[in-house]
Amino acid sequence: MEDFKTLPTVVSTNPNQHLQIIRAELTNDLSIAFDILNIGDFVVSDITFSVKYKDIDGNFLFNSSEFFYTSKALEIFPEKIYYIEPFKIDPRFADARGIEVRIREVTHIGGKNHIYDASEEISYSLAVIPQNKQIKINNLLGNDIIAYGENLRVAWKCVCGAVNPSDVQECRHCHRNKYFVLNNLTESLVNMKILNMLSQTINFSEAGKKALTENLTKTHLTKIAPSTDVLATTRINEDEDKSKSKNKVLTNTLLVTVPLIIFILISHLVMNFNQSNNFYKAKDYISRGKYQEAIQLLEKIQPSDKFETQPLIEKAEKLMESDNLFSRAKTYLDEKNYTAALINYKKVLPEDLHYQEAQDKISEIEELVINRAKNRIENGDPYEAVNILLSLQEILPESAEAASLLSSIKSSSDYVNQNPYGIEESPEYKKNRAEMSNIANNLLHTYQKVQTDKANLRTSPSIESEIVTTLPIDSDLYVKNTKIEGIERIWCEVEALDSSTGERYQGWISNKVMDKDNAGKNTVSVSKF
Repeated sequence: MEDFKTLPTVVSTNPNQHLQIIRAELTNDLSIAFDILNIGDFVVSDITFSVKYKDIDGNFLFNSSEFFYTSKALEIFPEKIYYIEPFKIDPRFADARGIEVRIREVTHIGGKNHIYDASEEISYSLAVIPQNKQIKINNLLGNDIIAYGENLRVAWKCVCGAVNPSDVQECRHCHRNKYFVLNNLTESLVNMKILNMLSQTINFSEAGKKALTENLTKTHLTKIAPSTDVLATTRINEDEDKSKSKNKVLTNTLLVTVPLIIFILISHLVMNFNQSNNFYKAKDYISRGKYQEAIQLLEKIQPSDKFETQPLIEKAEKLMESDNLFSRAKTYLDEKNYTAALINYKKVLPEDLHYQEAQDKISEIEELVINRAKNRIENGDPYEAVNILLSLQEILPESAEAASLLSSIKSSSDYVNQNPYGIEESPEYKKNRAEMSNIANNLLHTYQKVQTDKANLRTSPSIESEIVTTLPIDSDLYVKNTKIEGIERIWCEVEALDSSTGERYQGWISNKVMDKDNAGKNTVSVSKF
C-alpha cells in the first residue's frame, strides 16, 4: 500500500512510570509496532497495551472502544529501549489511520504484576519526523536523538523519548539537563540548527532555500506508513547476557521489596493526613492553573523535610505572573499593539499551560510584521521596511525570515540607488522616521475627517500628481494604505465621502489635512511595528 498515510500517534503515560512507549505506529500491512523504554531497575517479561483506533480525519472508530494486545516472554532490561515484534490486526481495522495507545498492565520477571492507572496519565502526540530529516538530526546532534524536546502539562519530554515529571531536572534515561533540552532541542530550534548548518555548507539558490525551509521546518500532520519488513531492519534489540538474568531477578526483588517495607513503616510514623492531602491537592491545582488556590493551601501547611512548601509557592507565584503576562499580551494583541504583545508573549514560561499558544501567537505576530515590511517594499519604501524588521529583531532576534528579508532588502537595487554611498542617517533623522512610521501604521484601516477648509485628493502619492477633487471640511476618510514621504508627510490612500455633495471618491491625500490631535492615534497606542 504505497500511499498508506497515517496520523501522529497519541500516547498516554504517567511521567513517573518506569516503562514508557517512546515510539508507536501503524504499518501499511495492518500491524502495530511499539518501542518501549525501561527506566526502572527491574526486568519486564509481559506487557498489555490498550489501543483506540481513528480514521484519517481523526474520528474514533468503534465508538472509541479500547482493544488490548499482550506481548509475553520478553526480557526488557533496565535502561534499554526494546522493539516489540509488531501485533497483526485483523481486517475490521482496515479503515484505521491513527491510534491512541497506553500501557495497561506490566509483569516483571519474578511474577510481580502492576496495572497502570489511566486517571494519572497525560496525553501527547508523537512528532512525525520524515526519514531524511531524522538522518540530518542524527548527523548533527547524535544517533540517540529520536524526538524533539517538549514541555508538557505536568512533565517534559526529552529528545531520547523519555517523559519526565516537571520537577525532575535531569532526564531519567539519558541524563540530559531539562533546561538545555527545552532551550536548545525543541522542534523550532532543531530546525534552525539544521538550516544554519546547511546554509554554511551548501550554495543555495532562492528556490532551494524556500524548498529546504518548507521540507525541514514544517510540522508534518501525516506520514507514509512503513512496512513491518522495513522496521525489522532498523529496529534491532541488543543481545543481553542471559546468565545475568537470575541475579537481576534477585536484585530487582530486593530493590522493590525493601524500599516498600521502609516506606510503609515511615508512613505510619510521620505522615499527617491533612498535611499530605493539602500538599498534593496544591500540586494538582498548580498543574491545572489554579495558582492562587494552590498558594492558599500551601500556606496552611507547616513546612518540613517531607513537605517543602516554599519551592512550590515560588513556582505558583511565577506561573501566576506568567499567566498575567499571557493575559496582558492577549489584550495588547486585540488592540493591535504588536510590540507590547510580542514582548509579553516572549516572557510566558515553558511550564505555563498557555506556553504553546503563546509560541503560536509569536509566530502569528512575526508573520504579520514581516508582511507589513513586504508591503512597504511594494510601495517603494525599503527604508521603512528595514526599520520595521530591525524593530522586530530587537524583540525576536531568532527570526530567520526577518534576517533573510533584511539582507535581501539591503542588497536590492532600490535600497542601494536611494542610498548609493551607504550613508547612515543621523540619529535625529532615524528618530523622526520612526515617529512617522508609528503614525503611518496607526492610520491604517482607520476612519478620519478632513480638518481644513479645502483638501486636495490626488491620483497618486505626490504633490505633482493630478487632483481628483477638492474635499471640504468634515469629509469622511477611510485609510486603506499609507506611504511615508521623507519626514515631511504621510500619504494616505483613502475612500472619501464628500461632506457637501455625498459623492464617493478614491485617491491619495496628505495626513496634514486630517485632525492633528487624533490622526494615527485612534486605534492603538504607539507601536514600533
